[in-house]
Amino acid sequence: MSLVEMKDINKYYESGKNGTIHALKNVSLSISQGEFISLMGVSGSGKSTLLNIIGCCDRYDSGTYLFDGKDVKDCTDKEKALIRNKGVGFVLQNLGLIQGRTVLENVMLPLLLGDKGSRVNPEAKAKEVIEALGIGDKIDTVIEELSGGQKQRVAIARAVVNSPKLILADEPTAALDSKTAIEVMELLKKLNKELSCAILVSTHDPLIAKGCNRQLWIEDGVLVERE
Repeated sequence: MSLVEMKDINKYYESGKNGTIHALKNVSLSISQGEFISLMGVSGSGKSTLLNIIGCCDRYDSGTYLFDGKDVKDCTDKEKALIRNKGVGFVLQNLGLIQGRTVLENVMLPLLLGDKGSRVNPEAKAKEVIEALGIGDKIDTVIEELSGGQKQRVAIARAVVNSPKLILADEPTAALDSKTAIEVMELLKKLNKELSCAILVSTHDPLIAKGCNRQLWIEDGVLVERE
């Protein structure tokens, strides 16, 4: 069974100037556990909209979407929140890290917001992930004092700390120099293999896209797969 199974997904937005915008047009997509996939497209093509729907952060207007066998349309708000917290890890384009807080505090956040009955020690688990991602020496450093590459590693650590089945990375290398961008992609590849989680990377960079096992392209809301 596929981890993500989307069939004929449509999404519309109302725009005051342009009327109704058809953001996603009959999008069908299947993602299996452990796949490493790139998603390319120009700004406004529908990349972020698709990622938001996959991550249960936005609603779709028609079509069917199963996440890990469960029909998302039938999920309660609480069930969708559980998917966002434990099923999917997000690496946001703006990183979304909390300024004035340390690396440890940022990485612990999904654990603190998750299952209150869990036996996992949030601090111990966060420290383990931080060490594994090579930023153990920055564990008590506040976010503002980190380099761009270090911040990206913190964002990735926060995304994987709950052991999600899927990681959605929205332009994870956009603000990085080429050397750091390669390091970040190598880190994602390593996590993909070690954790057997699926990873979907949104990118503008063809070189980044070629490093993935599958390459998707979205244009004007239409999704196609490239050989």
